[in-house]
Amino acid sequence: MGGSSLEDDISSIIHFHRYFLKEFLDLGVGVITIEQQGVDGNQIYKIEFMEHYTRSNRLIDHRIVIEHLKKHPPLGWNGKLIFLGVSEGGPIVTTLTTDYPDLTIATINWSGAGDWSWRDELWTFMQDMIQNTPWHVKLRAQLSSWMPYSLDLYFPKSQKDHDQAIDETIKNPTTQLKLAGMTHKYHYDALIVYPKPAYEKIKTPYLVVAGVKDSIIDSSDAFVRKAKEVGAPVTYMRISDMDHYVRKKEDVINDSFAWLKKQLEN
Repeated sequence: MGGSSLEDDISSIIHFHRYFLKEFLDLGVGVITIEQQGVDGNQIYKIEFMEHYTRSNRLIDHRIVIEHLKKHPPLGWNGKLIFLGVSEGGPIVTTLTTDYPDLTIATINWSGAGDWSWRDELWTFMQDMIQNTPWHVKLRAQLSSWMPYSLDLYFPKSQKDHDQAIDETIKNPTTQLKLAGMTHKYHYDALIVYPKPAYEKIKTPYLVVAGVKDSIIDSSDAFVRKAKEVGAPVTYMRISDMDHYVRKKEDVINDSFAWLKKQLEN
C-alpha cells in the first residue's frame, strides 16, 4: 500500500535486515533471515510471490528452517533462538515464541504486536490514512460506496462498506483479486487461518515496541494488557513520538538492543 512497488517494498525489507546485522553480531548472536518465496536475491518473481504471500506460509517457512537447525545444528550454535519481528513479522515471532519456549531466549516485536482482529486493524489503518493523505487521494473516499473495490485505492466510506469488502475476501480467497494492495488469499489467511496470540504460552522475555502515533496503538495496548494479565514476561516500550516506522527512531532501536543485551547477560 501507499503506492510503492513490490520491488521497493521487498528491497526496503532486505536493507532493513542487513542494517541490523552488526547489532546482533556485536552481541555475539548469529543471524538468519528467511527469504519469502518468489524472491531470489535481487530478482523478484511477482506471480510466485503473490501466490504464496500469507502469514501462514511465512510461519511454515520459519518452522521448516528451525526444525532443520534442530536436526542439523551449526557448529558453535548453543541451540537457542532470538526472534525479531517488524510490523507484519510481529504475529510470526509471537507464534514462534509460543511454539518454541524451550529454545527461545528473547523476542523483540517492533510495531507488530496486536490483539485486535485483522479486520479491525485494517479498518483503523484506513481511517488513519484517510485523515493523513492529500486532498486528491481523499477525493477517492468521497466517491459513491458502490464503486468497485478492485480499484487500486481502497478507501471505504463506512465500516459497513469495509466489512462487506472483507467478507468478500473470505467468500473468495483467491490470489487473483486484491483488496488494499493484498490478495484475497492474504486477507482470508490473516482473518480465518492464522492463530491468535496465545498469551499464556509466552514464557520468555518479550519486548513490545509501539508508537503512540501508530494507527494500531490501541491494539498494541490490548496485546500488552492481556499478556500481563496471564503473567507473560512482557516489557513495553510505548514511544510517544513514533508512528509505525521504527526504522526512523535510532534511539528506540538502540534501547531495544540494550534490552536484548540484558536478557543475554541474565
